[in-house]
Amino acid sequence: MSGQLAHDAFAPRSTDGHGPGALLALLVHALLIVAIAIGVNWRSRDPEGASAELWASVPQAAAPRAAETPPPPARTDPTPAPPPRPDPPVERRAPPPPPEPPKRAVPEPAARAQPKPPDARAADAKIALERAREEKRREEAERAAAAKRAALEREDKRREDAEHRRAAEREKQREQQRLAQQREREQAAERERERAEQQKQAQRERAEQLKAEQRKAEQQKRLAAEQAEKKAEAERAAAAARAKAEEAKEAAAREKQRAETLARLQQRAGNGEADSPGTAARSSGPSAGYAGRIKARIKPNIVFTGDVQGNPTASIEVRVAPDGTIVGRKLLKSSGNAAWDEAVLRAIEKTEVLPKDIDGRVPPSMSIDFRPRE
Repeated sequence: MSGQLAHDAFAPRSTDGHGPGALLALLVHALLIVAIAIGVNWRSRDPEGASAELWASVPQAAAPRAAETPPPPARTDPTPAPPPRPDPPVERRAPPPPPEPPKRAVPEPAARAQPKPPDARAADAKIALERAREEKRREEAERAAAAKRAALEREDKRREDAEHRRAAEREKQREQQRLAQQREREQAAERERERAEQQKQAQRERAEQLKAEQRKAEQQKRLAAEQAEKKAEAERAAAAARAKAEEAKEAAAREKQRAETLARLQQRAGNGEADSPGTAARSSGPSAGYAGRIKARIKPNIVFTGDVQGNPTASIEVRVAPDGTIVGRKLLKSSGNAAWDEAVLRAIEKTEVLPKDIDGRVPPSMSIDFRPRE
């Protein structure tokens, strides 16, 4: 009987039933799974993970061939890629050091194989739960920091876009102002070109007008000269006709005077007078028509194209040689028109020789009056 009791004391305890330790271990695992499920980030980018290891010891009785109870595998999440910008530093707690692997169970006396007290297991569960909560708070802080960074990036992008729009608007305004100034310069140059062209056109028109006026003046002058020449020719023809008439008249007068002289001579011869015809002729002055004959000889040589008021008289003294050659002329009285006076003097000089009187003589000096309209 005592031998059987000794054998039972060293035999392992029966594990057929579920004691309070197994229930506590299941409760801790369930809480851990719930905490991990709540803290999992379901977004496309996985946050940084943390590993936690829980050890639950189930009291076992010592046995000669007791198998080791391996620890549960550590849950390790993959490390995500670093974000584009450095995250602000977040205070993180250092993970607890991994527990040492359990030593191989050594059979001990039944008095030393005692299970872990329930208070220690509850403390481990509390620590795991606190770590899960801390991980959740860290992830929430990271999400808040990421959201803040995204908001700041959006704000920076909005400011950059607004600045780009303002810069583009300023550049557009500068370009519009430059184009407006260029158009104004081109319009001013066009107006200046048109003004210069108008001035050139006005100058050309004035030059053409002056040329036309000069041509008209020359034509009028030429017509006046032609008219004057025609008038002078007509006057010369009239003067020649008058001179011819005067000569015929003088010839008739000479013939009449000759007949009278012969009659007087015959009468004197009958009366015994001693006067000769030559003496009688020399005692008489110029014949009545001699002055007209001299004017008729000089007037065809008068060239005068001017215009005079009225009919002024120019008195000229003419000195001649016995053969009728003009040896001098002198203006005794001006007509008041120097051009007419000069024209008469040139005509006398051009005449050169005056006709003789009916008695064959030429007076050495005589005064002759000349008028434009005779």
